[in-house]
Amino acid sequence: GKLEDFQNTPSEQLNTAIKGFIKRRSNREQVVEYAKEKYTPIQSLFNFRGSDIAIRCAIYDPNHFFQNTAKYTEYDLFHILLHYEFTCISKERYHEFTGDWGNYCDFFVRVDARKELSSKIQFDYADDVDKECFERQHCWGPTALKGIRFSRNVPFEMQGILEDKYITCLLSKMKNRHVLSNILETKRQIAYPLFVTFNDGHGEYKLILGAQAFLIHAELQGKWKEKEQTNRD
Repeated sequence: GKLEDFQNTPSEQLNTAIKGFIKRRSNREQVVEYAKEKYTPIQSLFNFRGSDIAIRCAIYDPNHFFQNTAKYTEYDLFHILLHYEFTCISKERYHEFTGDWGNYCDFFVRVDARKELSSKIQFDYADDVDKECFERQHCWGPTALKGIRFSRNVPFEMQGILEDKYITCLLSKMKNRHVLSNILETKRQIAYPLFVTFNDGHGEYKLILGAQAFLIHAELQGKWKEKEQTNRD
């Protein structure tokens, strides 16, 4: 097979073939994108405050929802989207209010109130492959997707923030939603609806973001093994 042919190819021949492949710019770009996709899940394990998507939000907090003394802080964008009413402000306005520049932040907001109920956030994604290929590539464990878009309940200024980033995530098929729901409830985690457009149709999945993808995947594997053992017995 192809794997055996590859393993039996002399190293000098392989090196020549690889050098020839990456000389073409389009091929180099593909290699870089592939590397980013594989690197992102590992890097997410070390993200800021264990954040979902490593997008920092600088917060002007005049009502002290976050701290009793300071009027500003930084937090993961998703936490703000889910739990607070806020107004987007400019970096200059943020500095005027706080004296801080928030140099490592992507967004600047003034938090106005806590939400009585968490927002319902969902996502859209499009891929030019068929459903079977997509699931084979992304539904076996923690992965990374580039091109995810918010589809509701997000200010206009934030709608495209995810499109150019690889996002670490776990995709769970809808047929597994009941098992997943039990795990999420126990771990107090959230799965978001993800609607995917393929070249041969549409599909819906449950999306777990960030480093939690690794934890939830391990729990799912445990459930699958228990089921296999029960079926054997």
